[in-house]
Amino acid sequence: MTRIVCSRHATVSAQQRGIRPAVIEFVLQHADIDLEAGDGCRAYRISDKATVELLKNGIAISELDRARNIVLIVCEDSG
Repeated sequence: MTRIVCSRHATVSAQQRGIRPAVIEFVLQHADIDLEAGDGCRAYRISDKATVELLKNGIAISELDRARNIVLIVCEDSG
C-alpha cells in the first residue's frame, strides 16, 4: 500500500472536519469518481452508485457515512 503524505493544510483541514486518516484511505481505495482539479491535481470521491455497491458487498453503513461526502484533492506530482 502506498503511504499517504498530507500537506499541513490538508492535515489541519481534516482535523477541523473530524476526518480521520482511515477515512481518507477508505475514500482513496474505493473512489470511483476521478476528476481533474487543476494545477496537476485530481479530485477523488465515492459516488452514490458505488456507495450502494459497497453496502451490498458488506461494508458497514457507519463506515460509508463517514466517507460519503468527502472529496480528496491529490497532487499526483508531489503525492
